Amino acid sequence: MHYDEADGNASRRKRRALYLVFNTFVSLVVLAAVLEARTDAPVYGIDTDTVSASNESARLEVEYPAVTRGQLVTTLAVTVTSDAGFDEPVVLAISADYLDPFLTQGPTPESSSETADDSDVIMTFDPPPGNTFSVRWNLTAQPIGMFKTVSARVAVLGSDQAPLVSVNFDTKLRP
Repeated sequence: MHYDEADGNASRRKRRALYLVFNTFVSLVVLAAVLEARTDAPVYGIDTDTVSASNESARLEVEYPAVTRGQLVTTLAVTVTSDAGFDEPVVLAISADYLDPFLTQGPTPESSSETADDSDVIMTFDPPPGNTFSVRWNLTAQPIGMFKTVSARVAVLGSDQAPLVSVNFDTKLRP
């Protein structure tokens, strides 16, 4: 391409416009990355958060993905602490709808039994040694093509299946 030809100026303007659009786009991407690094604004990737609750017999702490994107692996971690230890199985209930947009291989360690009702997946774990029990899920968000927020409730259930302690949280799924 020679710019001294008749249509050379038009080609030059097109090239400059393309450079301007490309550089603006790249600058915005870098600015968004700097914004996320300097603040808590969820722009890229995965952001995690922790919620906890306790009563006289148990403390429940859940580390969860506050924001995640499709095809990224993140962790849902539930920790139950009892000062008296565990002489009975640990029974956890988690909202079934929360797990729907994720691919998972199940909890680690595996539950000894699992049931479900209309709203919850109820998992029973053998009594752990000591006074702390932890279970983790590796979750991979399915690509959804839109912004979506899923809500969850995790509860420790007593022998009568009534919640002893529970927490609620939301995860924002991004395309």
